[in-house]
Amino acid sequence: MSLFIINENNTYKDSLSVYDSLPDDEKVLVAPRGIFVDSPALLIRISNKKGFCEIYKFNGDPSIGFITIAVSPKYRHMGIADKLLNEAIRKAKKKGVNKLIYRVEKTNNPSKIIAVRNGFTLENQTKTQLIYVMNLK
Repeated sequence: MSLFIINENNTYKDSLSVYDSLPDDEKVLVAPRGIFVDSPALLIRISNKKGFCEIYKFNGDPSIGFITIAVSPKYRHMGIADKLLNEAIRKAKKKGVNKLIYRVEKTNNPSKIIAVRNGFTLENQTKTQLIYVMNLK
């Protein structure tokens, strides 16, 4: 398994051993590669050196997308997540995605704010996560 990593210096690494050797505060943005990124489940990937937003087919259904967003700490609170998310939503609509699902850890206040600010509604929750949904139809 290899990983795509953006650390605080915004340098890209492609190695699980490099990731394992990083201090915890540098294990910032990790997108599994080979498992998801190169998978037919990936519908959309918007990325730059500041962060990324990905939408995957949910349970193999291309009309439902599962969202992943990450922004490097250096660029947080600058609207980067909103820009990445809005571009991904725009592309999802063009690809025929009808519903987006965004799972957020209950302790992740910035992600909860991003979800609500961008039109997601809280649909469900688990012990540790909130499940936000956006209908695109």
